[in-house]
Amino acid sequence: MKSLAELEKVQQEVYRRINLRTLKGSYTVSVAMDDCGMAAGARQVLLTILDEIDQQGLENIRVVQTGCLGDCKLEPVVEIFQEGHPKTTYIQMTEEKARQIVKSHLVQHQVVEASTIGSNKK
Repeated sequence: MKSLAELEKVQQEVYRRINLRTLKGSYTVSVAMDDCGMAAGARQVLLTILDEIDQQGLENIRVVQTGCLGDCKLEPVVEIFQEGHPKTTYIQMTEEKARQIVKSHLVQHQVVEASTIGSNKK
């Protein structure tokens, strides 16, 4: 049986994870979770992004799931939006690339050009 303090800690963690998916933040990270994306590893990319955001102690980042973006050979696809900046589309994501994206793009505010399809205006 868990103590009240342990239960409160679990509750705080659940709320924090929910906030990553619902609150409006300085960044929105969108992961394409359609059939092709899932087959290419999008679920693990999403979980890696969430874990890396947690490890980096980042706040004000919203993580959402989307459907098909129309080009299956580019999956898994992750798009990053920041108000006032062009959308960045990362393609053929892996767990390693996902960690790099969080550290470079979300922490240091530097696009990882080698993993993009190009920056597009919203």
